[in-house]
Amino acid sequence: MGIVSHDDDLVANHKANVLYVPSQGDLQKHTFSAEYLSSAKCKELVKVAFDDVMVGDDSGSQVAYAKKDFKNGDVIEKGILRSIDGLDSSATNPHVLWLGEDFEAASSEFVHRHPFLSSGVIALYRRALESYNVEVQVRPTGHGSFEFEAVAVDDVSAGALLIRRAFAVRSHDECSIPYAEAYNMSDEDVEKYIAMRSALDVEDAAKAGIEPDTLHAAAIREHVSSTREGRSPVTDVSKTIVLPHPSWGGYGAFAVQDIKAGEVIEWGLMRAINGLDGDKCTYVFTWNSDGRRKQEGNLWCMGGSNSMFWNSDNPANARMYRLYGGYRYVIVAKRDIRAGEEVMHLYASSSWRKCFVQDEYLPKLLPVETQNL
Repeated sequence: MGIVSHDDDLVANHKANVLYVPSQGDLQKHTFSAEYLSSAKCKELVKVAFDDVMVGDDSGSQVAYAKKDFKNGDVIEKGILRSIDGLDSSATNPHVLWLGEDFEAASSEFVHRHPFLSSGVIALYRRALESYNVEVQVRPTGHGSFEFEAVAVDDVSAGALLIRRAFAVRSHDECSIPYAEAYNMSDEDVEKYIAMRSALDVEDAAKAGIEPDTLHAAAIREHVSSTREGRSPVTDVSKTIVLPHPSWGGYGAFAVQDIKAGEVIEWGLMRAINGLDGDKCTYVFTWNSDGRRKQEGNLWCMGGSNSMFWNSDNPANARMYRLYGGYRYVIVAKRDIRAGEEVMHLYASSSWRKCFVQDEYLPKLLPVETQNL
């Protein structure tokens, strides 16, 4: 699980194992051979792993626990920290990680107290100046981010609360949203969401001149019921892995098994990010509860697990549902997806967020809204 450099041989081998490179508008996406995905060389490039961490409740908050025993020096989780600019440093954001307060870097292009959004569930670890059992260790990627490892600094027993080392007190970061309570959405809340999503789909289809998108209502209902009753974990990414993208800079999420149409691919948590302009930052998700743009005061969330690394396409082979009231998301397959294929959804705000509208390569479904941009 160690962090490795992208040496030339590893990258060349990575690109050589791409079986299919799509052209614009293709149904099939970038696809690796299934054999390669299970190989040792591919596993060296996997960027996000938190299989041995589980999420549970502690005093009304959702926090991270060890799923198994760890020895001092073991890597508990690895992932990516993505740099963000323009965040109001006085805003209450307990789930943002700050250079110099949550981790240190021997040498860095970033100044002390620079903010980062994180993959996986590292943002749910408790933090403490003393009596911690985890330390976040990083290495720069050269692309405005860090790769990190959460390393045990003591023996950690299965079921123990994971507490990462902090380098400064952040008294202004008390969490004001009852995430654990909100997560367990009622059946009534789910039905309200489905009705709203259905109405929005009809509106969007009329604007685009197409039929309304498939709404996976049964999958949403079963997902919420399953997690609420404890039959499924709070977050799950077992069907995908995050790898460097073979055709452009950055990362992508790829299926590690065949996935059927209508099957839930991934689910996880969202956390509100205050004091950030999502028209400039591409790494956050729109979180307006009515699913529509506001002239001002748009809400933004950070997606954990693998969600930050899903790319956008039209036609997409998956669909993300933002369960606003539960601060959670679920991604469902729109068609059959083969093992090794990139999984992609269409960014909901691609036609109006400034950072997306200005990206000429980002697919758009709806007519671009240029006003106020």
